Amino acid sequence: MAAPLSHEAYWSSIEVKFGSGRLRPAVYFIQGRRTKLVKIGFSNNVFQRMEGLQTFSPDILEFRCILSGGKDLEGYLHEHFAAYRQHGEWFKCSAEVRRFTGSVQSLGETEALERVGWSW
Repeated sequence: MAAPLSHEAYWSSIEVKFGSGRLRPAVYFIQGRRTKLVKIGFSNNVFQRMEGLQTFSPDILEFRCILSGGKDLEGYLHEHFAAYRQHGEWFKCSAEVRRFTGSVQSLGETEALERVGWSW
């Protein structure tokens, strides 16, 4: 088990992996500040995707976590959190969703995904 990452260290590592216009497949959890709903989605450019979503959202959106992965991982997470689906790709920010996104930040994506049954 890897040592837990601080909040700052996690987001610094995300910037290195996905920032500066890097095109890299990723699954993201984005939360609306007012609605508290969480979108689980996929993009090859997560920061550009966030800009697009923010443009059309009446709510302020914030990343909860970003994981390396493609549409297969996105589909798995949609199924895993299906009990909390509100509409489309938007999910209630349940305790389970919060635990998962927190574990991605503190334990790393590999361990967090293994805990929800994902296998490569």
